[in-house]
Amino acid sequence: MNNQIKYFFFFILCIWCFVLHAQNTGGEFDRSIDSLKLVLNKTTNDTTKLNTLFALAENIEDEEVWPLYNDTALILAEKLSGNANSQIALKGKKGIAAAFNLKGFFYSAIGDLEKTLSCYQKSLKIYQEINDLEGLAFTFNNLGGLYAEHGDATKAFYYFEKSIATWEKTTDKKGLAGSLNSMGGVFESQGDVSNAISYYKKSLKICEDINDKHGLGRCLNNLALTYQEIGDIHMSLNLYSRGLKLCEEIKDKMGMAFGLINIASVYQNNGEANKALDYYNKSLSLQKQLGNRKGVAVILNNIGNIYNQQNWLNLALDKYNQSLKIREEIDDKEGISTSLGSIGGIYTKTGELVKAMEMFKRALTISKAIGEKDNAARIMSNMGYILYMQKNYVKAGAYSDSSLILSKELGFPKNIRDVSFTLTKIDSAKGDFEGAFEHYKQFIIYRDSINNEGTRKASVKNQLSYEFEKKEAVIKEEQEKERVIAEEKNRFQKIVIGFVVLGLLFVMVFAVFIFRSLKTTRHQKDIIEEKQKEILDSIYYAKRIQTSLLPTEMYIDKQFKKIR
Repeated sequence: MNNQIKYFFFFILCIWCFVLHAQNTGGEFDRSIDSLKLVLNKTTNDTTKLNTLFALAENIEDEEVWPLYNDTALILAEKLSGNANSQIALKGKKGIAAAFNLKGFFYSAIGDLEKTLSCYQKSLKIYQEINDLEGLAFTFNNLGGLYAEHGDATKAFYYFEKSIATWEKTTDKKGLAGSLNSMGGVFESQGDVSNAISYYKKSLKICEDINDKHGLGRCLNNLALTYQEIGDIHMSLNLYSRGLKLCEEIKDKMGMAFGLINIASVYQNNGEANKALDYYNKSLSLQKQLGNRKGVAVILNNIGNIYNQQNWLNLALDKYNQSLKIREEIDDKEGISTSLGSIGGIYTKTGELVKAMEMFKRALTISKAIGEKDNAARIMSNMGYILYMQKNYVKAGAYSDSSLILSKELGFPKNIRDVSFTLTKIDSAKGDFEGAFEHYKQFIIYRDSINNEGTRKASVKNQLSYEFEKKEAVIKEEQEKERVIAEEKNRFQKIVIGFVVLGLLFVMVFAVFIFRSLKTTRHQKDIIEEKQKEILDSIYYAKRIQTSLLPTEMYIDKQFKKIR
């Protein structure tokens, strides 16, 4: 993956981390943008209004709209900071610091480094005054991300270390994981694979412990990038795909967009142009949905690189020009320099050396102005080669020497190799065979150094692959155990359910039997009672007849009296 994508990805991650922080600082807002606007219009409470303004600034993606909400929030926060109530005044100061951080993101997005640093420093000063450790940690992290994006590894390390140390004084594990992840990224960009892996693993473990799926996705992507850098295509694709799947699960469109770029870059570096174009176009569609014009420009330039590799030069030039137009519209100076350099490369291939030099000169001016030394070294190397082609050996030597000095200062071995070979040709053309011999020796040294680095990376690749596969085996074993336990539990549940169903059926059958028995008994009782009634009626009837035929006691008594 080229450095532009790498550092751009850093910048986006830092923005994402701050958005999460600002949401926690300003209150939890799960409402829609329309609901937030309704709250903003109806509320009379300044604190609620401030929180709502920040929520709108964080959730609205339109680059022309969200800064207006942030500016309004800044004005309101400044008003609250002067409140007699110390708690309200504290919220106001936190709001000012948060607003400056967001303004810093805005200026960074448009490539204004000076204003970005000014905003971050103002934010940092306020957080220090109120001793807000989380705010300090985030601002240190943002400064680290900014310097990483601009290729200043020393300052990036300094601020990420301060961020990590400050996070460790808080209970915010998510913030700590984010800064550890970013630190790993700086090590990776410097080619220090071992330290990069170490920091990524620390971040990954924290994300797993707190079930932070966004953080897991970032760690997986960065680990994949490390494997990609050491040439393990299979492992990097596996990790990128897992990261992409995770982003899809949590509906993280920004993460999905960059995941697609990452997969595309693997296929591009592996020479699989069609697959790379497919993934770039999917990401391009998402970037447009998100309104991320900087991301759109990056992808267009990368598509141009694929066309360039395939020697489809007209198509490549069209994509580079589209990318350049967007970058000029959003004033992305670093991107403008990259696109101009790409266009210059096309003109060099087509033999239009005057146009190529024009593009390279413009790119070099911008790169120097924004402090992009690695890009400046590359451009001067290209300019030296063009001037050599034009047989302007004096100027060719001057640009090439400048490129060589800067490349050595930066530790830029590939460019040292390339420019040394150009200087060998220039010296030979001028008849300076001693100089040519010295530059050729330097070319051989750096060529072999790069080859040895490739061998070292292959060794690291094998070691990392072994460690990863060992860990994967442990994970699979645990998953298999969990599967067996789950199946046993499921089987037991089925047995219990079966017994319950059989018991219910038995109860139902028994109930029917009891019901029928009761019904039969009741019927028999009715018959017996009816027969008893008939018998008793017959007895009573016979008794009445018998009684009517026999003389009464009074009659008998009268007869006895007559006899006496």
